[in-house]
Amino acid sequence: LATRLRPAETALLIANSSEINTAFYTATSAEAGLKGKAYGGRPLFRRAGLYAAFLDAGIPVDVISEEEILEDQALSRYKALYVTDTHVSVPVQDAIQSWVKGGGILWADFTALARNQYDEDSGAMNETFGLAARGALPDPGRSPDPEARGETIQVLAREKLEPVAFEGSAFRPAWTLSTGESLATFTNGQPALVRNRFGKGQAVLM
Repeated sequence: LATRLRPAETALLIANSSEINTAFYTATSAEAGLKGKAYGGRPLFRRAGLYAAFLDAGIPVDVISEEEILEDQALSRYKALYVTDTHVSVPVQDAIQSWVKGGGILWADFTALARNQYDEDSGAMNETFGLAARGALPDPGRSPDPEARGETIQVLAREKLEPVAFEGSAFRPAWTLSTGESLATFTNGQPALVRNRFGKGQAVLM
């Protein structure tokens, strides 16, 4: 029987800008859940973990580059975009923002899209995420104590969400919200998961 892959409606960005600025993407032993340095040199760890999660869930996903977004208007083919890269070029950030405004759904890791291709702080996506300020990023050269427990995160009762608490990240983002809605919080009330409706689309930052 002839078979073909189901077309993907979801894309995962691989940003060349992040390949150049690699400090944020070396997995710590704490992230990998391992003692020692077995995974210490593995680059782009969060991206690989996310891709594996899609495969495990049977969700078709395409990998796209910054160049494809700019030169081929690749985002027009997808309903959702996932980004874990901290460094994304300014033109690509602008294109993503326009795509979300037109109806796209953006999911972003807590450090995603925070810096540009020159390793400079970028607030270009703050409006998209509904943030007044992004706050400081974790120091990429400093790994959390592998014995330290992650912060407790409380998911709030919202549309399609049931309240639940779990042990989460060892890092606590310092986001200041503007139009964004907090869907989960740390024990001190700081937002751990933010959703913002932007134009016809929406963005999620966690």
